[in-house]
Amino acid sequence: MNWKTVFVSTFTSLLVAILAATSSIIATTLSNDKDRELQVAEIRNQQREAARVKREGVYQKFLDAANELAVAANRVDAECKMAATKRPSDGLVRCDARSLISAHLKYRSAINSVYIYGTPAAIVALNAVAAELPDAPGSGSFVSKQVNGERFAEAYVQFMTAMCYDVRPDPDQPCE
Repeated sequence: MNWKTVFVSTFTSLLVAILAATSSIIATTLSNDKDRELQVAEIRNQQREAARVKREGVYQKFLDAANELAVAANRVDAECKMAATKRPSDGLVRCDARSLISAHLKYRSAINSVYIYGTPAAIVALNAVAAELPDAPGSGSFVSKQVNGERFAEAYVQFMTAMCYDVRPDPDQPCE
């Protein structure tokens, strides 16, 4: 055998081994990068799903609390108007606002949760609902307020529409 043949054969074998190792490293790196991208995408999808589920509960509690407050406000307003017809001797109309206060506490808690977990569109819709509901009764005297059912229903539907866009599991599902 000729030394040149041995040298070329050895050099070729070495070059093939280096190329094989390099291509293996590159393939592994690309595979790891793809796996990492898939893992990041999966984590993002899980986070979006967790946020969607959390919002659904928060939004539903807000709608329930808003409805409860509207009912309590109308009931207390009717009771106060009834009490006013009895013409108390001291001129002060006394009516029980405890149900209104209780409903308002639940409502305030629900609002706070929407501000924490809600989207900007949900907060805009929340403000439309809030505009139709009475302020919290303060200590001592308060002025009762009848909730306008039609305007409240419109604001309620506005919030439900925002809710649909924020919590629907299938983005292709229409919100009507």
